[in-house]
Amino acid sequence: MAVFKADRGVPRGIEIARYDDEDAALAAVTYLAEHDFPTEHISIVGEGLLMVNDSQGRPSAGQAFVAGASSGVWVGLMAGLIVALFTPKLPLSVILIGSIVSASLVVGLIRMSRQVSARGRSGGVVYARRLVATTYVLVAKARAAEAIRLLSDHAGPRPPARTTQAPAPLTDADGRPKYGVRRGDAEDAASGSGQQE
Repeated sequence: MAVFKADRGVPRGIEIARYDDEDAALAAVTYLAEHDFPTEHISIVGEGLLMVNDSQGRPSAGQAFVAGASSGVWVGLMAGLIVALFTPKLPLSVILIGSIVSASLVVGLIRMSRQVSARGRSGGVVYARRLVATTYVLVAKARAAEAIRLLSDHAGPRPPARTTQAPAPLTDADGRPKYGVRRGDAEDAASGSGQQE
């Protein structure tokens, strides 16, 4: 079994393709893998990250009760096991059923009442949060020319024409990072400003 060590930070390499959606980028990597390209050399970098909150609507009081009751099952099970340790005379099934049913009802009613009372204040709307990128860039750490050649035969979205000369996706044309400052650059700037004083 191969052990893969995760790289930290921004992947370095040559941009071999650029796609507008993640599915196209994943399809390109799958295409490379199907043609025996070592995909451990490929990274998909999402640029232009956006956080999207999709409204899931307002859960009804019944939905809130069911969600609370399902959580209450686990609370009741744990409480019933603890009670069973200290009351050996009662059958385990009676203890567990009683504690599960009572905890489900209590937690379900609490969650339902919180949902009903939230409607007046914050509206009780539920959101699903996700991250999306506006562009997905394929970066090759090695064998970039071979990957570009293979992708040029791919029926999917075409790689950009400038791929062989492109810098790493998160660097400017002069090689400096688009975001933040490299430590060496920051130290050079600090030592240079100290000499001017």
